[in-house]
This record gives sequence, C-alpha cells and structure tokens, in this order.
Amino acid sequence: MSVIAELAMDSPVAIGGSPPHWLPLAAGDRLGDLARHYDEYPHPPYADHAPHRGVPPRDLLDLARYVLWPRRKVLADARVLDAGCGTGAQLAAMGMRHPDVELWGVDVSARSLDDAADRARRCNVGSVHLRQLPVERVGELGLEFDLVVLQGVLSASSDPRATLSAAASVVRPEGGILVSVAAPYGRLGAEGFRELVDLARGGQPRAERLRFARKLRASREWHSRLLEAVLDSREEDDASLAELAVLDPPLRAYSVPELTGLLASAGLRIWRFHPRTPYEPERYLPAPHHGCLRAVPEVLRPAVAELLHSAMHTHCFFAVREGFEPERVDLDGEDWLDLQPIANGLWDFAASDGPVPEQAGRAGVATREFCGRCECIALTPWQRIALELCESGTRVRDILRSRRLRQELAGLGRGDYCEAVRSFLRRAAHDELVYLVG
Repeated sequence: MSVIAELAMDSPVAIGGSPPHWLPLAAGDRLGDLARHYDEYPHPPYADHAPHRGVPPRDLLDLARYVLWPRRKVLADARVLDAGCGTGAQLAAMGMRHPDVELWGVDVSARSLDDAADRARRCNVGSVHLRQLPVERVGELGLEFDLVVLQGVLSASSDPRATLSAAASVVRPEGGILVSVAAPYGRLGAEGFRELVDLARGGQPRAERLRFARKLRASREWHSRLLEAVLDSREEDDASLAELAVLDPPLRAYSVPELTGLLASAGLRIWRFHPRTPYEPERYLPAPHHGCLRAVPEVLRPAVAELLHSAMHTHCFFAVREGFEPERVDLDGEDWLDLQPIANGLWDFAASDGPVPEQAGRAGVATREFCGRCECIALTPWQRIALELCESGTRVRDILRSRRLRQELAGLGRGDYCEAVRSFLRRAAHDELVYLVG
C-alpha cells in the first residue's frame, strides 16, 4: 500500500482524492505528460531534503508577512495554498515553523504528493491537506487563501492565463500570490544545452535522452551560471537535469513586460519583486549616468533593470489583486521606535581582512548573489552591531539602548546618535538588509 493510502487512513496529514487511484490523465494530454514526468523525476528530490534538520528560521509565509502584512501580529489564522507543491518542501517548512497555519497543496503528480505526505509526517507537521488537482481547477477546493504559492508553475503551464486566473480566484482580497518563474536572458546557455539534447536524441524515449544529457554534462565546461548550477547538481534521480533536458514541452521563460501583461489579464499586478533591489536600474549604472533614467516611467523601471542586468534566469515576486494596496511601514512614521527591523537571511556578512576599496574604516561587508551578480554593501563597526541586533527581532527603541552601539558612537550627542541609527536603518530597509514590521 502506498504512503498516500496509509496516510489517508491513520495520519494527521489529510490526503484527498481516492488513493491509491488518482486522476485519470490521458496519454498525450499536457497535464498527463507533466504528471508522468514528475512521477518519474519528482522535484525537488525528496531524499535530499528529508528529514529536515530543525525548524527553519524563515519561510515563505514569513516573507509574505514582511512584504504584504507588515503590521499583522498573528499568522496562526492564515490559510496557504502551494499550487504545484511537488514533493512538499515548502509546505513542510511552513508547517514546522507555523504549526497552527492551515496548509494546502495541489499537484498533478501522484508520486510527488506521496513524497509530500511522507515528508510532512517525518517533519511532524500536524495538518497538510493534499489533493491531486491541476492548478487551473483550484477553485474546486471551495476555499480562499491568504497566500498562494506558484513556484515554477507558470513556466510549465500550457495556459498561463488560466493558471493565473485560477490563482486569482482563490486568493483573498488582501492576500497575495508568490510567483517564481523562469526568465529569458539568463537561460540562453541552458536552452542551448536542451537544443543539443533534442538534436542528438530527439524523438527517443525520455530515459535515453536523459542518459545522453548525463554524458553531455560530463563532456566539457559550460559557461552559464544557471546551467552550471543544474549540471553541478548530482541528485540521485537527476530531477533538475531532467527538468532542463527532457521535459516536454520545455519550460517557458517570461520577461518582465510579458509577466506584466499576463498578470493584468487575470486582474493582478506585481507588488514587489524578491529580491527588490536588482530591479532598480540605478544599480547597474555609475552615479553620473543616473540622470538618463529619470524619464523612465515607474512601471517600466523593472523591465529596464532586467535588460541592464542581462543575465536574470529567474523572476520571483508577489502579485496582488488590482485595487489592493498593501500597507507600508517606514522609519518616518510616528511609531518608528516601536518597529522591528528583521535581518534578511539572504545576505552573508563577513569581516574585512583590510579596508574595503574606497571605504576606509569599514569593519565588514554584506554580500548577496542574484543571478550571477554579487551585490556588496560595506559596513562600519557600529552598523554591523546594529544589524546583529536586528537578527533577534529587537525593536528600534531597544537597538538605540544598546550599550555596545552607544560606545561605538560615543562622540555623538543624543539627537545626532538617534538620527544616525535611524538613517542607517532606513537605508538598510531600502537595501533589504532588513525587513520592517510593526
């Protein structure tokens, strides 16, 4: 008996459908082809991630809170749908960190759902509701969700408008959709690799094409960041390589303007990219040339940044319904002392062996990599201390009371001291070193 069937009878994991008999998916049907591919090569590979080692420090629901609901104190009443959940890695992470949140996952692959259920059980996740269901039919669940996750789903969808419309139909008016989708300009090397496989083994069975792809992977060096990441992966079942080399039809990539149009057709709009700063065109031009960007309309700035970066292979962003304006918090409001700056775990912090070029007196540097480009921010000793205090979720007023921080800025009067820290945290929030929550 499969894990799905067992859990349907005696586990806290709620499993839908009629296990072990799932949806009849016809040969030649796009959904059936997808299901068969991910039944054979579940993604992400389950064995690489289970059992989890402890509760993750952050998850997608935390990120949604920072971006969409910065003043929301309680997440226990939230309902989340991972649409195209695969083997359930994100569901397990959210379930461990937020045990009272209602979690749902749908996928067309029975084996992926089997793995997702087993992962949830191993991670002691109390309740995950799983259904074998195409994303386009999530309305059949009869529920509304605070957060809908679409990771890679648009790239595999044969009808992206229907996919987005379905997601929009089940997200609450003040909810959001977290989308991760392939981007075109950084995928040229990967697309060339796929074309080589198709030219040499086109029309042959998937297993034979994958065998050829493995040999091709080992034959030479590949000068593409995305391709290197996939080819360096050595999963037991070659899930990432199979998705790149033999998934039919191939994953589709979307530029920022294409995404904007797709979202508009579903009554949605991009609220915020994640990370945000790579979509600011000024990041790619020297300061003397920023003037040429002033005439660029706000709505077109992310598209300009995508072209200036020239190698983005993935877009990740929050989409919201037209008309919904998520609340913003900043350090210019009356309650700024009560805000909590939460350190962003995507940055690495390291001490400098010597002064950072043109930044004498710096104590360290914060670095973050995005699609092959590294963003660096030099930090003074007191700024590094301030960020360390943010790692514990301390309020601004308590950061200002830090004895270590006061000692580092002992030469400043009280007013100047408060303004120096406030100004730094304001810049740190803009640069996404921290998230601000109320």
